[in-house]
Amino acid sequence: MPTRTEDVPAELVVDFDIADPALAVPHETLAAYQEKTPVAWSPRHGGHWILTRYDDCYEACRDWEVFSVENAQVPRITTEPSIPNEIDPPAHKHYRDVLNPLFSPRRMKALEDRIRAVAVELIDAFAGRGTCEFVTEFAQPITAGTFVALMGWPAEHAPQFDRWTTDMLVGKPGASPEEDARVRSEANDAVFAYFGDMIARRNDPRPDDVMSVLFTARYDDERPLTDTELQKMLWLLMVGGLHTVRGVLSFGMLHFLRDRAQRDALIADPGLAGAAAEELLRIDSPVALGRLVKKRTVVRGVTLEPGDRVLLMSSAAGRDPAEFEDPGTLRLDRPTNRHLAFGAGIHRCVGSHLARIEIRTALEEIHRRMPDYELDGDPVFHHSQVRGLESLPLRFTPSR
Repeated sequence: MPTRTEDVPAELVVDFDIADPALAVPHETLAAYQEKTPVAWSPRHGGHWILTRYDDCYEACRDWEVFSVENAQVPRITTEPSIPNEIDPPAHKHYRDVLNPLFSPRRMKALEDRIRAVAVELIDAFAGRGTCEFVTEFAQPITAGTFVALMGWPAEHAPQFDRWTTDMLVGKPGASPEEDARVRSEANDAVFAYFGDMIARRNDPRPDDVMSVLFTARYDDERPLTDTELQKMLWLLMVGGLHTVRGVLSFGMLHFLRDRAQRDALIADPGLAGAAAEELLRIDSPVALGRLVKKRTVVRGVTLEPGDRVLLMSSAAGRDPAEFEDPGTLRLDRPTNRHLAFGAGIHRCVGSHLARIEIRTALEEIHRRMPDYELDGDPVFHHSQVRGLESLPLRFTPSR
């Protein structure tokens, strides 16, 4: 029987809501849990456990037989499992066999020149005035534009994809639970309807087009993917492709605003951009990884029952002093960086290679073209299973 709040010792119960805007920067709260209650229970969203220690999160990522990815969203966004993010073996392997070649390091590396060109074009658009709203004028369009181009989707629809994704992930902060659920559900329905129409109007296959490859792919080399499977797969690729990198870039700018020494090091040596990307992924991992307990297990003396949902807080794991020296400090010279921003084990993020190239390339161009940026107003955050910023106003010396 799944755990109920009334069955949990009072000292393990915390008032943690993954969708609370006040927790958009949750590091202080999660650090307190990590120290005093590394296995905590929140009664929010039907009740779930929260793991904050690196070792616990890492083992849960790898042990899919105990910590399943089924029904892993908190709160629930879709009524059906996304593919392959919420699918366990053996089916998981057959779906990843379809996706892995499309997101291989070699294929993603070939996109670098296109990503750089987009970054330069975006900066050119606001460089002359010396101000920008970083999220809407850079972080969002570079990630959306890159991903929409990769998928072969209409470029003019990118803002709508972003709006739908935001509504599904963030809902309507401050609204009633019913209104929040309605906003999420309507966006989810619209996305599935859009992809359903796209699939129904599929064109003749082209060898290098991602969509054409998906349309002609075969599950376990035996049968084509069904329309429903394609919809669920496209849903996941959209959510993962549009919001995670946007969050890392936006949080990253805040870190470099606070730490001028590390920014100066990156400006002086653009070759540090790769290390900077890894460090930003560690110190502000944007995704909380959801899991469903399938077998009774004990974590740090606490019993988790089958049917319990769990949030693996990768942002807290990346700041665990037991794993990382001086974890709250941005260090571009960090010698070892086994962060969990992309998860671990068989469910590790399929888009990790693309994300790394996007972040590294963006950091290179930002610190080449507008290195003296400063805040020009207050940032606005959002919190959910995928954290991020809604706005980040900046000013800098305009280009001539």
